[in-house]
Amino acid sequence: IRHHTNSYLILVYISTKNCAMILQERSGDVGMIMDSADDITCRNTKMRRLDECIERRGVALPRQVSADINEWDDQESGRFVSGSIMSDGDTKSEELSNEEFSDEEFSDEACSDDESTDYDDVEEELNEAMSLQTEQTDFNVTSIVVDFVSDDMSGQEAGRYIGENPRLKKLAIAGGSMEWNGESGTLEWFSKLCKGLAHNRSIGHMSLEECNLIEKAAISTITTLSPFFELNANLHRLEIVSCNLGDETIRMLASALSRRENKGSLQRIILDANGIGDESGSELVHTLNHGYDNLTHLSLGDNELGSKACIALGDLLSSPNTQLKSLDIENNQIDDGCITVLTNGLSSNTVLNELRLSFNCSITQAGWKTFSTCLQNPRSSLEILDLSSTNIADDGAIALGRGLMNNKTLTTLSCHDISANGMPIITSH
Repeated sequence: IRHHTNSYLILVYISTKNCAMILQERSGDVGMIMDSADDITCRNTKMRRLDECIERRGVALPRQVSADINEWDDQESGRFVSGSIMSDGDTKSEELSNEEFSDEEFSDEACSDDESTDYDDVEEELNEAMSLQTEQTDFNVTSIVVDFVSDDMSGQEAGRYIGENPRLKKLAIAGGSMEWNGESGTLEWFSKLCKGLAHNRSIGHMSLEECNLIEKAAISTITTLSPFFELNANLHRLEIVSCNLGDETIRMLASALSRRENKGSLQRIILDANGIGDESGSELVHTLNHGYDNLTHLSLGDNELGSKACIALGDLLSSPNTQLKSLDIENNQIDDGCITVLTNGLSSNTVLNELRLSFNCSITQAGWKTFSTCLQNPRSSLEILDLSSTNIADDGAIALGRGLMNNKTLTTLSCHDISANGMPIITSH
């Protein structure tokens, strides 16, 4: 047993009547029942009936539980020297009591084949064993990072542990190193994990990154996780980055967020690089403008937002209830019309500290002239402005410079790689 603690999950069950170790293979099937010492066999009726109970009902052990099994004392038959059940990576353990068992307690006379043996007692002791397994599950883990799929743990087991852990605060699933094609089994594993995750109500920070979900898988994922988005009152940071959600999935997410019971807890939403179109982006931002008054950070970079989404963003920026401090909409389809709407929203905004507009190359000099007016707003609180990799030429630069002349808040202005086809646009004079 000591040489196979990585291959088996072990539950030590001790009572005054018997001592059995229930071993469950990673596949989930009950492996065997062993006695307290080599010279005691499984002939007694109680042990056999315990075996029958296990086969009939099954014993579900969490994957995270492993066991540190020390030696049985050869000098004293039936005495368990020491052992503990602990979680992987945790130095804390709960020592099991060293109860003594005499051979008489395991003799055929003590537990004969008489049918009068109380079958309910066997059921009750099995329930106690299963209860011990639940109590010993390590729910002290507060942060989990999943960056590969292991054969040692099924998606269902991982999901069950995540869903039932009341102390889990952060979950990050980094799918960049996983194989997401249909043959790898990753999608099926991920889907089963999400079913368990949907029951969690303690996670405050959830991150999904580079999970290459095809359209149906993305829709299924958000559908499965809807109860998590709607009912988890502790969720304050949601990150879904480079997961190919698409328009229909974003609409489903917006719908789930619109039904969220505790909208005030969500403070950061990051949805970069998910193929969010203009209309679905508009629906999402519209949802966030109704009840999400504590939202401070919104990142929608590397998507396909256009005029409709920018109108919704303008409304959010001009809302008297907004607490938005950071907005990232870099590398979208923002043109002069979009920048005009955003400028109008910023004209009355007094809380936004950071704005990132880099890689929006459809904005012309006329658009930058319009945008420069918001920099002159005496009530502006803008401190960080990123205009890198945009087509700002002389006219736009002059307008922005004039707008900054009386600005008292801006501390950081990024204008890296302002060029066209590798040639500098701003002239030396």
